[in-house]
Amino acid sequence: MDLDLIERELLGAAAELFAEHPNIKSIVLECTDLPPYASKLQLKLKLPVFDITTLACMVHNVVVHTPYTGLMPY
Repeated sequence: MDLDLIERELLGAAAELFAEHPNIKSIVLECTDLPPYASKLQLKLKLPVFDITTLACMVHNVVVHTPYTGLMPY
């Protein structure tokens, strides 16, 4: 696969989509080949980008909670 070509085409297609529909508030990447480009897509469009990796992390965080280590207000 030509990874640079995929990146250029994805960023170009996303820019076109956003230009046509400027009210878009987030992007969902449904293809499992696209998570490596999520960061660059997010930087370009300034929108949240969701993909299978963010879903897997969310599920993991729900199933395997770790103790809270932040500051408590009391």
